[in-house]
Amino acid sequence: MGIVSHFLSRSSERYFRTRNLHLAVILLAQGFSLVGLDRTDAQNHEFAFRKTFELEQTVERFNDKLPIFVEARRLIYSWKALREKMHNDHR
Repeated sequence: MGIVSHFLSRSSERYFRTRNLHLAVILLAQGFSLVGLDRTDAQNHEFAFRKTFELEQTVERFNDKLPIFVEARRLIYSWKALREKMHNDHR
């Protein structure tokens, strides 16, 4: 599945998880619901999004290196929001 990981447990039907910050920023900027941020190891955060058909299509486009159009300001705000969540989670 490339750089994207799926959470393979009882909640895998409902949530999509990734440790890829760039993908998480794009998903957040596209308006997908971030439902959790898990810091399971010291170097990586795992971002959990509510799984939808549209989200899965966006992830496929990302993995296939196809264009994903995102408004620039939304991308920047999403980047800042995730970095802030990661920083606050670290405290």
